[in-house]
Amino acid sequence: MDGEEQGRVVGRIYQRERDYSFEAFVDVCNADIEKLTKSERGRINRALAELRELQADDYLLSAEIYEKAKFWRELYPEIALTPQALTGVWSSVEEKAKEARRARQVIAPPPVVTAAGCETCRGHKMVFLGTREGNELWAPCPDCNQSADTSFWRVDGTRFTTPDPGQVRQMMTR
Repeated sequence: MDGEEQGRVVGRIYQRERDYSFEAFVDVCNADIEKLTKSERGRINRALAELRELQADDYLLSAEIYEKAKFWRELYPEIALTPQALTGVWSSVEEKAKEARRARQVIAPPPVVTAAGCETCRGHKMVFLGTREGNELWAPCPDCNQSADTSFWRVDGTRFTTPDPGQVRQMMTR
C-alpha cells in the first residue's frame, strides 16, 4: 500500500481510515459521496491538498471546513458552495461575514427630546449641578439622557465615572 492509501487491516479485510475533511467537503457542498464523479473527487482532493498545507490535522481541518462554509452561506446564500470557491476565500471569508453582519446591524438613534419635552433640562440633555473651586459642574440629565457616558481619566490617573441618575438628582437639590 502506498502513502495515499492509509488504512488498517482488520482480519483479512482492508479498512480505510476515515477522511473527515473529505467528508466535510462533500457535506458542505451538498454532494452525494456515493455518486461523485472522478472530476468531482479530483476537485475536492485538490482543494484539500491546498488546505492541508495550512492544517495537517484532518479532524481539525474538517471542523474548519464546516465553520468557513457557515460564513460562506452567510455571505453568499444564493451561490452554490464548491471546494474551489471555499478555498478561494479561505483566509478572508470569516472577516467578510463579520463585516457584513456589522453593516446589517441596526443602530437605534438616540431618543430625540425637544426643549418642551424634558422638564428637568429643557431639552439641553445636561443639568447644572453647581460650582466647585470655581469650576462649573454639569451632568447628563437623569430623565432624558441617563445612558450618556461622560467618564474620563484624570491627569493623576484616577477615573471619573458618570454619576448615576439618583446621585445627579440628589446633587441638583443641594
